[in-house]
Amino acid sequence: MISNVPNYVLSTLDKCIDQVKSNLRPYVTDPISDFTRERKLNFEQLVKFYLQLQAKSNNSELNDYFNKGELMPSSSELSQAKGKVSYKAFERIFHKFNHSFELSKTWKGFYILTCDGSDVNIPSDHNDIETLCQNGTAKSYNQFHLNALYDCQNEIYLDVSIDSSTKTRECDAMKQMINRGFYPKKSIIIADRGYEKYELFADCNEKNQKFVVRVKDKDSNGILSTVDLPDGEFDTVITRKLTRKQTKETKENKGFVLLMNHSEFSYLGINDEYYELSFRVVCFKITDDTYEYLITNLDTTEISIQELKLLLVIIRSFPFVQ
Repeated sequence: MISNVPNYVLSTLDKCIDQVKSNLRPYVTDPISDFTRERKLNFEQLVKFYLQLQAKSNNSELNDYFNKGELMPSSSELSQAKGKVSYKAFERIFHKFNHSFELSKTWKGFYILTCDGSDVNIPSDHNDIETLCQNGTAKSYNQFHLNALYDCQNEIYLDVSIDSSTKTRECDAMKQMINRGFYPKKSIIIADRGYEKYELFADCNEKNQKFVVRVKDKDSNGILSTVDLPDGEFDTVITRKLTRKQTKETKENKGFVLLMNHSEFSYLGINDEYYELSFRVVCFKITDDTYEYLITNLDTTEISIQELKLLLVIIRSFPFVQ
């Protein structure tokens, strides 16, 4: 038992910053000269300054952090120091800090993770086309989309990926975080309807990553609209053959999913006839006239339909999950 949790957390963060500071070369613009001389704003101060930022102007933030002291850097000096540091330095500190703590809470032996995104407004910059947003005739603004992997029970963010405001890379961001593997291996990743994609399901299967994804109902334009499914509640496994071959068999057989040439699916080579993808589809009633539809690669021996219902109740009790 840690007697003073805040102090322990802060001291752990200090150690992680010091560890990255001791080998700054991979994280600065000029490995030979950046942060080698004593400045008003050294690497450690810069990191801590940005970690505690609020929604204020640079001058107000500097005044608050340095208490208007003689050693307070100017906005110009702050900008110059920031330009020397790669985002990878903050990324490295983030992962080192996370790995300093033991993740002790699991459910049925699995770590319960959620993957979701949130829009983040950033300072206005009309020259930053990638993050520039326009809402009708209203004033334009800048925004990016933060995708995060969150451990619901241990209440900690395990990985993040930043997307443009168009949110076109949510599935790619989840794949990227799975590939990086900065989280416990025996885990279930739970995601919402925006992650309903064959490519993602195949990627999880190939990497033995367990997942549960909420999907559109069978009467919509989602994956289940092309599958013959019963009415009411059910729990079944379906198999689809993904192909780019436009033949009579693939066009007439409902077991095939015809992919357009421009459709992304990395597990189907040019000369491959098809890629077979199996997954479990679960449907259960949540109100008198509405149903929840899930796709998962967890089989019935690992988690029953009743346990899937309980799992969704568990994750919705956490503030990160909407």
